[in-house]
Amino acid sequence: MNKTLRRFAMGVLSVSCVAFAQDGVKANAELRKEMLDLSKSVSDYSKALGDSIASLEALRGADAKQLPKTFAAFRKSSANLDSARKSTEGRIANANKKKSAYFAAWEKSIETISNPELKTAGVERRRQVMAEHDKLSADAQALRQRTVEFATKQQELQRFLGTDMTLSAVAAAKGPIDEVLQAGKSLKPLVDDTANKLKVFGAGRA
Repeated sequence: MNKTLRRFAMGVLSVSCVAFAQDGVKANAELRKEMLDLSKSVSDYSKALGDSIASLEALRGADAKQLPKTFAAFRKSSANLDSARKSTEGRIANANKKKSAYFAAWEKSIETISNPELKTAGVERRRQVMAEHDKLSADAQALRQRTVEFATKQQELQRFLGTDMTLSAVAAAKGPIDEVLQAGKSLKPLVDDTANKLKVFGAGRA
């Protein structure tokens, strides 16, 4: 290869390396932002879950006069919770899409590194971060399943009470009401923990 062709080839390689590095920076920023957005969405779900629990507790302890108002509040909080759940599901899907682009760009960037120590460190860091992201994704999916199950229980309770809004119906549904309350109270700490882990990852502190 003559000098002109060699210089041309080196120039192309240099441009490609810069492009891969820029792609990696962009993909990293997009994924981190998506994880922060997902963290906020999960936090919003947690707030809506707290409101739903409070409204159901109020419904359980309502007298005949309070019953219509507390049931309306329960229906509203349940609708808000379902909206927050669906928003979170959309965020999970977006984060998974960003993940693929990010780790592919990172792999290409590592391939352009000639220093053996840096290349080895890059491969290991990519493996570690990918494992951490996979764990977060698995936790988020498991949490999603529990939120779906919780939503189903709430909806069934609404249908039951909506067609028989009486103190006798509330008394008859005491077992299911207590079950929903317990499920919500055990779910909330898991939601908060997941939101915090997503925030840490998104902020680049992991």
